[in-house]
Amino acid sequence: MKAEIIAVGSELLTPDRVDTNSLFLTAQLNRLGIEVTRKTVVGDELGALRDGFASAMERVELVIACGGLGPTEDDRTREAVADLLGRKLERSAEVMSKIEARFRQIGRPMSQVNARQALVPEGATVLDNAFTDLDRDTDGLARARLEDPRSGDSLTVHGIRQSGVSAETWRELGNGSRATAWNDSMFEFQQTPYDPRTLAGRIFLQRVRWIARTVGEDPGRVLEVGCEAGGLLRQLSTRSRIVGLDLSRAALKSARVALARNDIALVHADATGPLPFRDRSFDFVIASEVLEHCRSPHRVIAAMHAVLKDDGRAIISVPNERRYLRWKRWLRELPLARLALRGIEEGPAAWHIHHDFDRRKLAALVEGFFGVERETSIWGTTLISVLRKMAS
Repeated sequence: MKAEIIAVGSELLTPDRVDTNSLFLTAQLNRLGIEVTRKTVVGDELGALRDGFASAMERVELVIACGGLGPTEDDRTREAVADLLGRKLERSAEVMSKIEARFRQIGRPMSQVNARQALVPEGATVLDNAFTDLDRDTDGLARARLEDPRSGDSLTVHGIRQSGVSAETWRELGNGSRATAWNDSMFEFQQTPYDPRTLAGRIFLQRVRWIARTVGEDPGRVLEVGCEAGGLLRQLSTRSRIVGLDLSRAALKSARVALARNDIALVHADATGPLPFRDRSFDFVIASEVLEHCRSPHRVIAAMHAVLKDDGRAIISVPNERRYLRWKRWLRELPLARLALRGIEEGPAAWHIHHDFDRRKLAALVEGFFGVERETSIWGTTLISVLRKMAS
């Protein structure tokens, strides 16, 4: 049997994101004796997706697609496949039940936008393939297999989205493993770097470039707390001695693939506890878009203070979520401007945002640990503060 893989996502057509799913899928298919004859990357445009699936189905017996099954408007794999096969999209009660259960497991309310993930092309068979071995990967593979009534050809829609961990497994896990699994889920739900053609992508690039310029060309030892897939790390000078730390193993795995540098150390650790480094060992410590996701951000501040040299600097960026929400609501009223919101949640990011910061709240958070040296703002949606260390 021969197969083709279609990687879906406009972000994969930029230099900021690497398609690693196809490598994994190719290895698994080869083990089954299936030859992969072609891999294609297609952006989030409905016509391009439909054409990509149609041409692939003419060439091979098996087509596997990864991506485009998320909750946002630009996740259009479902629509493309349904349109190609002349099917309607139906809401699967079984899938919907599992999505709701997943949000209960992580203790967060489910946004209505996530209901889109329960839409399945009419006649599809949903294949549950959830991993529960958190010592390896927590990715679950949500897939649907369809048969074309006109030719009998099969089409497999495949997306890495849900951890699929049972409630029993969650209860048995220790706090560290549970937190890692939650952060893996959050990273898979909304990965960075964002598509640079979108509003979030432009803000992201301005933020990381401003921070990189502030750190400078020869800053010494630099630690980024909450490095995710390395979008900021890759902007830092090659003369730096850099360490990236994150609680998500999935994010660190993605960072290792995306970073074309061997001089960056990646560490799996929880920033809300004592960090696995000597006190006063870093010249710069960065926490960019991290504190708002932490239930106890003051513990992150204390940990950063401990490992920063006495003459070092901390750089913190936090979103002004209320201002950002106003931007989103305003832009969604303009048809052409909606393109700038691709990949962004429609409403508040309530399930993974625990704190809404402004200058006053951030100053109160760092009081006693750091003094504010200077500040800037990105379009009024992101506050960046450069902090000097205060004596313990």
